[in-house]
Amino acid sequence: MNTTPAENYKNVVIAHSDVVIVCRPGQPILDAAHAQGIALPYACRRGICGLCAAELVQGEVMPVDAWPMTNDQCEAGQVLLCRCTPACDTITLRPSSWERLSVPRRLPPL
Repeated sequence: MNTTPAENYKNVVIAHSDVVIVCRPGQPILDAAHAQGIALPYACRRGICGLCAAELVQGEVMPVDAWPMTNDQCEAGQVLLCRCTPACDTITLRPSSWERLSVPRRLPPL
């Protein structure tokens, strides 16, 4: 089994909340959130719909692959949570909405 040392994990803070999502290296923020019981808006998970756009309040993100981290629906300072992962130890985001799930869930495979 391939494991990643905990020191490589990154924290994603939802602004003005007590929510901290832990991301594995290279893991999309959207996937990490849902797996930890935080529902964020999404539809396509491919960077097309723009529903998962969130304001990057603090920190830096990087793309999870060759696809862009923004699209035409993004406003200045926003990134697509399906297309990025934290690039520093802790980032702060302001999504359009979020809610705690009663049971964490994995998103279906693409």
